[in-house]
Amino acid sequence: MRLSLFSSWLAKRRAARLGKDIEKVRKAYGFAPGNLPLLFVLVDALMKADRKPEALAVLQAFPLHDRPEEVRAQVGGLFLEAGDALSAFRLCTGGSAAALINRARACLALGNYREGLAAYAAAIATDPALEDRELRSGLDRGR
Repeated sequence: MRLSLFSSWLAKRRAARLGKDIEKVRKAYGFAPGNLPLLFVLVDALMKADRKPEALAVLQAFPLHDRPEEVRAQVGGLFLEAGDALSAFRLCTGGSAAALINRARACLALGNYREGLAAYAAAIATDPALEDRELRSGLDRGR
């Protein structure tokens, strides 16, 4: 019983500390909106705190209109982690390996297996280090 009470107390304390940390990062990000490293830290913290709707709102507000393909692919990966495969699919339209592998992941989540296999094959042809057997298997099973 004591261990259960202690575990509960410890979990509450960690959540409170994480909440304070999130607000500090959110404040820093407010001073530098569009700062990609801060975006990653903020979204990661929100996801770890199980605050996905907030993470998605931050991602949706991130300015992407003048960003290079690589940044769009990275943000697409964040959308995938936050559970928004459609936004990731729309962002990852380029020919870089990162964009292609994230597009393949988005296609798997959306049930678009043929396009996902094509994107996966192109990503691996560009960068063989990105090989992901689990992703490939999921795309193969779906078609």
